Amino acid sequence: MDDDIIKYDGNDYEVVDIIDLDNISYAFLVNINNPKDFFIRRVNDENSSLDPLDSEEEYAKVIDEFSKKHKDEVEDFYTEN
Repeated sequence: MDDDIIKYDGNDYEVVDIIDLDNISYAFLVNINNPKDFFIRRVNDENSSLDPLDSEEEYAKVIDEFSKKHKDEVEDFYTEN
């Protein structure tokens, strides 16, 4: 699914990353026409759907893992700019 373009709520989104955490995959999606329109969804392999996260705790856990995975990229971005 990584680097795929999918239709969601009538818009085209690019799957920019997949994070696997606690045996669950999370997709990070960005609107290809509006980079400010982004969100995270839980990948449900049973019915091929993208489900909302259940809680702010789940969201915080996934964002923390994403930040760890991309730590060097974020540091490079802020160093260059």
